[in-house]
Amino acid sequence: MSDQADWSSSQDQCAITFVAEDAFEAVKLQAIVLERALAFKRRCGDNCQVDIDLRGRDLRAALPGVTLRFGQSMDAVLFDPQVASQPIVGADEVLLHILEQHAQLLLEQSPGEDELYSRVEQAVAQSLHGGQPRVTQVARSLGMGERTLQRRLSERGLTFNDVVDQVRERLARQNVARDGVTLTEVAFLLGYSESSAFIRAFRRWTGETPRAYRKRALG
Repeated sequence: MSDQADWSSSQDQCAITFVAEDAFEAVKLQAIVLERALAFKRRCGDNCQVDIDLRGRDLRAALPGVTLRFGQSMDAVLFDPQVASQPIVGADEVLLHILEQHAQLLLEQSPGEDELYSRVEQAVAQSLHGGQPRVTQVARSLGMGERTLQRRLSERGLTFNDVVDQVRERLARQNVARDGVTLTEVAFLLGYSESSAFIRAFRRWTGETPRAYRKRALG
């Protein structure tokens, strides 16, 4: 999406003009314009008149092969079931195999005696692929508030970061000890944006580098 925006003003009006690069960009841009216009309207109050000008064609004309219907019972994207069985363009078979193995490892983790801790562990593990897990997101996935989660962990002598570190260490040891997964891929699965950060963490957990640990584990 282009970030280009121009500001202009005259005695009659002020305008923020956005620029789209193609038809599909224009559709996304229209949504952004509407969202920002509504946000501006909320800020300036009832006495402020905000007009929205949209260039070009109607949304329906800008989306070839897509039918827009209004006044429906739900907001949804509908498509033929056969589409779900079609191969994904640009699919990565190697990455799929890695993610399937990682998912299997998560399923094999037996729940501990502390049900809350096990639930937090699972939620953290499932969110690792998105980067550093956030307490707000994990708490929401567990159906509780952030403060409630932090308090209940504190009662167990833990912080949220403690749990993240423990989950990462356990999964790191398991994945590094397996053949067929590169150390860069392990770092990705654990939510590290850089391999160097993963190597430092692994050395802190085990006292050795991932490469040395793998060599010893695989004999």
